[in-house]
Amino acid sequence: NLETGDTVRQVGSNTKSGKFLLSLPIEKDYAAFFEAPGYAFASFNFSLKGFAESKQKYFDLNVKLKPIKAGEIFILNNIFFEFDKFDLKPESNIELDKVVTFLKENKKVTIELRGHTDNQGADDYNLTLSDKRAKAARDYLVKKGIALARIEANGYGKKVPVAPNETEAGRAQNRKKKKKILKTE
Repeated sequence: NLETGDTVRQVGSNTKSGKFLLSLPIEKDYAAFFEAPGYAFASFNFSLKGFAESKQKYFDLNVKLKPIKAGEIFILNNIFFEFDKFDLKPESNIELDKVVTFLKENKKVTIELRGHTDNQGADDYNLTLSDKRAKAARDYLVKKGIALARIEANGYGKKVPVAPNETEAGRAQNRKKKKKILKTE
């Protein structure tokens, strides 16, 4: 639950097909995490607010986990900032705590936290804002016991979009944080 930080459900998947079924209380916002040994976790967020009134009956997710190896880039979907600010919103702690656990379980992994922005605003301003956001996430990890030497933090501004900036949904995707594994030894 993004509001409370509580784990609402935890399920395993079928070992052959990877399929799982999960029911959740509606009218809440959620973060979802998927993990397996030897792979970096994947994360998503979604809202079930207004779900009862919709015609939709279920979400169908196809999650592909990436192996833990140098050069792999992962989107951290549950790190949130207010518009035009670099202070972490409290609901970001859930995802950042997952990164802490990942780094504690994979002691030889060094990462780069990459901050990004959408295409709104001046290039220099966006570069500075994205850098401050990456450093805010890094500082959180350091406060939780991860060595500073294991985390690079860099802002990329609007240079590397993951979606078109023509819609608000696309711009929101471009404001996400990314984690890149730099080395595993």
